[in-house]
Amino acid sequence: MKNKTLLICLDITIIFLTYFLINISLKFKQLSFWLFIFIAFFEVIVSILIFKKIGKLKKKNEKKRLVKENNILIIISTFLFIIFLLSVNYIIDIKTEIKNSKEIWTEEVTNITIKYNDKDIILYVPSFSSLNGIVWNELVRFKNPKDAQKLKKEINNILNNEEYYEKIEVDNNVYYYNEDYDYTIKGYDIKEELVVSAFNYVICDGYCNN
Repeated sequence: MKNKTLLICLDITIIFLTYFLINISLKFKQLSFWLFIFIAFFEVIVSILIFKKIGKLKKKNEKKRLVKENNILIIISTFLFIIFLLSVNYIIDIKTEIKNSKEIWTEEVTNITIKYNDKDIILYVPSFSSLNGIVWNELVRFKNPKDAQKLKKEINNILNNEEYYEKIEVDNNVYYYNEDYDYTIKGYDIKEELVVSAFNYVICDGYCNN
């Protein structure tokens, strides 16, 4: 019972340490989350094997054999710990490179044409955006390699630019109307993902202010 409690405490400590070292977001759709799950599972398996090995060694009466096997176990544990540290360092490096790469994209405006209510309309979005589908005929999805904060700034600049949209304020709500193609953007949202970000426009046909 004592050994099991010690094993559980050790596993929890290592998993929490891994979480804080990697500093991931607990979103199951992100690659970093599943890498964390894989590493945590690997750590639990290794700790169980080590404790089982130690338990068997304690039952042996031959002192020389016990010392020899303990030395082997120490070498294996050290090797596995080194692999773990290298894996954590590799994941941190990848995340850093991805984050840095998101800062190099230029701030421009892209025109994306979609079919909406049997007519072609143009949506104005940050550069390097790509269409990712239309849901319920009102939610237009996009993908973009830029950082979420950078995207938010660019989208706000576009929506508040009179060249593209007329700003409508009604009862503390803000809408953005495009007269050329007769549609209104009622809102947007952005989701930060590991490699690319995703954002949505909520649109309606015509001049909508409710």
